[in-house]
Amino acid sequence: MLGARNDLLFCYGTLCAETCWRATGAPTPETALPALLQGYRSFHIPASSSSGIAPDPQSSVPGLLITISPTGWDALDAQEGEHYQRSPVSVTCAQETLVVWTYLWRPHIKAVPLASHKEWASMLARHYFEQWHYLHPDSTLKQWENSLFTQCSPQGVDAIWVGVFNNTPVACARLRASDMGQRRDFSPWLAGMLTFPPLRNCGIGPQLVHIIEREALRQGYRKLYLWTHDRMNFYARQGFRACEQQVYLGEPTTVMVKSLHANAQ
Repeated sequence: MLGARNDLLFCYGTLCAETCWRATGAPTPETALPALLQGYRSFHIPASSSSGIAPDPQSSVPGLLITISPTGWDALDAQEGEHYQRSPVSVTCAQETLVVWTYLWRPHIKAVPLASHKEWASMLARHYFEQWHYLHPDSTLKQWENSLFTQCSPQGVDAIWVGVFNNTPVACARLRASDMGQRRDFSPWLAGMLTFPPLRNCGIGPQLVHIIEREALRQGYRKLYLWTHDRMNFYARQGFRACEQQVYLGEPTTVMVKSLHANAQ
């Protein structure tokens, strides 16, 4: 994408409100024209009155195109804070396509073991059930809930880690001693990696992968394995490489591995 116009901002959600501009101390916007951002969707940010946008080729986000003075950008950056990243996007305004700036939600998450927040187990089980029930069609939601309670270790291998933003669960993943019956010689595994909809494509997944890698290193492991049916490109971007092909749970499956290094902590 070519460089963005330095004077134009695509606003959506609460950023369109006049009270928002007053709070920034920025000069009053000189223009406000309707614009459309294709290939993105909007969503509500957990435990917040704000909204965010994320890539989605089937969706679009209406908003306003506003001219910002050079001093206005500093005030806006300060208001949006560390969890938003000013980024270039292509929008349509008055039948013209322009590359302008907008703010993308890029949260910094922390991770806590599920064992310390068992009140979240039913919600996590529901997300797992909705995502992967097709691999276990005879299972029930109650069985998934029981599995989380009975198989989850408080810490170490087989602990389930929950990614948290604003004290609200947004993702989860697991470090397992074994996650594929026919490859018990591989250990440990990154498993159950899931960012909850609609918060995907906001940078949460890579952070959680890194958290699991650090936990594996802390326990003395130097390799981390995973299997996936369709997320090879995502994991390749996180430094994993394919090491073999399998048929697992009736689906073509790629087993991937990553060498871990202490300086990655």
